[in-house]
Amino acid sequence: MKTTRLIWLALCLFTWPLAAQQTATYADLLANFEKAEQLFEQGVFAEAAEVYQQVLKTPRPPEAGMYEQLQKRSELGYAKCMVRLHLPQGEILMLDFIGRNAPDPIADQALIELANFYFNAKDYQKAVTYFSRIPGYQLSPGQRAEVRFKMG
Repeated sequence: MKTTRLIWLALCLFTWPLAAQQTATYADLLANFEKAEQLFEQGVFAEAAEVYQQVLKTPRPPEAGMYEQLQKRSELGYAKCMVRLHLPQGEILMLDFIGRNAPDPIADQALIELANFYFNAKDYQKAVTYFSRIPGYQLSPGQRAEVRFKMG
């Protein structure tokens, strides 16, 4: 009886740090993603792209239920950085992302980002091409009005 209790106690003490490490891994993953988002918002696109890449290379923690969504958002963030840095692969990454994730709303978000980028760069032909691909039913009334305005 005493031996059984000692075995259970040892087993619990051994496995508890392992669970704590898994949580730390997901916490680190989330912290890196948030850091990348902050860098993107500050306009530091090259550094943000590096941090997004770190998130994308992180293996899936066993307990991370939102891992796939975080990976998708990191992939989109990385592609947005490449577009903002005017790198040739930026548009290719965005279109690949859109193709793999449609009809998920995150693909529409990527289309909006790409269309707005070209609109702001005054490449109206490309902007209209991407604006026309955005499904209107997934947009808010304000977004629909903005898209109609930008399409002319």
